[in-house]
Amino acid sequence: MKKAALCIFSLFFLLLVFCTAVSFLVEDWMTPDVVAVKGMEAEDPFTKERVPVCPVEAVRTDENGDFVLEIVEEDGWQTSTRAVRRNLDHCRPLSEDNVTSPSLSAYAQYIRFSSKPVSDGARVRVSGASESALGLVVMRLRDPGAAAVKETLARLGFRVRESAGDAVLAETESLSAPFFADEVRALCAEQGFEVVEAFSMRDFGELADALPLLAAAGVLFGAAILFWALFCRAVRSGSTARYALWIGIAAALFGSVAVLSLTALPSSVLPQRHILDLSHYGAAWSSVCAALQSVGAASLADPLRQKAAAAFWLILTGYALMLLFFLAVCVFSGRRKHRRRKGKHFATK
Repeated sequence: MKKAALCIFSLFFLLLVFCTAVSFLVEDWMTPDVVAVKGMEAEDPFTKERVPVCPVEAVRTDENGDFVLEIVEEDGWQTSTRAVRRNLDHCRPLSEDNVTSPSLSAYAQYIRFSSKPVSDGARVRVSGASESALGLVVMRLRDPGAAAVKETLARLGFRVRESAGDAVLAETESLSAPFFADEVRALCAEQGFEVVEAFSMRDFGELADALPLLAAAGVLFGAAILFWALFCRAVRSGSTARYALWIGIAAALFGSVAVLSLTALPSSVLPQRHILDLSHYGAAWSSVCAALQSVGAASLADPLRQKAAAAFWLILTGYALMLLFFLAVCVFSGRRKHRRRKGKHFATK
């Protein structure tokens, strides 16, 4: 009885370690990458005094007014970098590129671009020099005219491969890693047209590449649940198989964590708050597919669909095999128990 209790409590300990490891991985995936700009001092042309300023790109606006997101390093048992909202009181432009406000600091860092929307208090990761590579960008914009769009995007380093209506498929040799849709919007806004949405096909490809690994991790976690159920049966019947099942549970859980640690998910395609927000993935995927369909490049989404289908069938096949295995064990143990009872019955006679 003591050994069984020890096994059960150790399983809860394993689950605690597993959940902690997964939470750290999810937090790392969900952390948005940001490009930081430093505050500075400049001379006010009206007062001739030195005042703190920051670039216009760092200023954001919502229903509560203008604000910036300051990057703050938090010390303590869990050191982290977070974004803190600073409302800009009496904000005014100091030049074409900079604004000033008493709320700004010349020694602070502010978020200029981010790989996904950042909220007050969110953890962020400051990106260094971004890597540039050849890549495709899907954009949906308020179309000012196909010719004007192509000419303007060409000046920004984009070669328009296809365009139709409000959708544009462009190729660039300076696609940043990670991808910052805010940067594309800002560049296009400077040229006089608005980009509603911008997606990197490379980032969607990385997400599709990660789907089979995520499916494998899910199958391993399902195997751990299966071994747990069999472990409970073994403990109740006093079978020595519980020790082998305990090892199986530990191997499946740590194997799942190992597979997840090999998975890289680009933050630009992840939801803002919850990683299991399926509506976000559905909306983003629908927008990309609709844009590719409208420009006649729907075939670009075929490799992504194939990888998603492979991940789906991997999960379905894995769980089906585990269910069959569990049913086979239940039937076998039931027959074995029936034979024992039948043997005892004849022995008493």
